[in-house]
Amino acid sequence: MVDTMLGKTFRWWEGGWYDDNAELFEPKPWRFEPVHMAVDHIKLTLVEGPHAGRSAIQRIYYQRVAPNVEITTWCEQESGSVLNITWYLDSHTTHRVAVVPHWLTEDLSLYIGDSQDPEFRRRLREAAKKGSVFPSKVVSDTGYFELL
Repeated sequence: MVDTMLGKTFRWWEGGWYDDNAELFEPKPWRFEPVHMAVDHIKLTLVEGPHAGRSAIQRIYYQRVAPNVEITTWCEQESGSVLNITWYLDSHTTHRVAVVPHWLTEDLSLYIGDSQDPEFRRRLREAAKKGSVFPSKVVSDTGYFELL
């Protein structure tokens, strides 16, 4: 049984990103592997999904909200995206809510890269200056995780 996500290394799947302009409503699942959750940050690599190849280290805000339920929230400084993940430890499931700025939703391939790379951050700053934040896209989906 998992007693906390802190200090754990795991793989994590989320339900997916939907293309609002597509004729068919079909999810594009996300798979992060590996993911490491420390007390003050999360380190993850997206290996499947709309911007596979992204690696990031993000400062997290953590709270245990009920027995076997934890929440992590972070703001991705390189884009302004805000994520809130609820971790249900008993069932190994998650619920994600993400708010993504409009300029990034128009081309998620911009997010392929390493959040710690200065060139990657420069490229995102330039894209953000040219685009609009609004209307932001809100993503709400469910997923699951398994410890490595």
